[in-house]
Amino acid sequence: MLKDLGLLSVSLAAAYTAWRCAAGQRERRTVLSALLSDISLLKLEICERLLPLPEALEKLSKEKVPCLRAFFSACAKEIRTCENVPFSEIWSLHARKELSEKLGAEELEAAAELGRFLGRYEAGQQREELEKAERRFEGFLRREQTQGAARGRLKAAVSLCAGAVAVILML
Repeated sequence: MLKDLGLLSVSLAAAYTAWRCAAGQRERRTVLSALLSDISLLKLEICERLLPLPEALEKLSKEKVPCLRAFFSACAKEIRTCENVPFSEIWSLHARKELSEKLGAEELEAAAELGRFLGRYEAGQQREELEKAERRFEGFLRREQTQGAARGRLKAAVSLCAGAVAVILML
């Protein structure tokens, strides 16, 4: 009886690990897609509507993805309260703090770099930089959609195989 419970718990742990791998991949794609949409919206607000950066960030703080909502809310709050801190430092700090668990190193670095030009240049220059960022994040999303799915299936398969091996060894 105890052995059967052990086998069941090992099997369930392996299945849960596989399920979490797949869920993590989906969540990463969701965050990348939402961030890409937010960059497009930021470009529209800042470059077309000429909305000041604090107000544009305030709009983005209503984002549905929790980590992005926290990120934009923190940036919007601190841009108004921290007068002596450059916005690029505020943006970079919160990008690393709020997005580090959801993005890979390359995507996180690209997200942190966005703050270096926001609010510092004229609308035309900001548009160019935001368009570069859009293209970069489109590439990240495309890569994640192709390679991420395969990587997720591989992690899930490895988890299930490890669980199966553990069950066999326990028999």
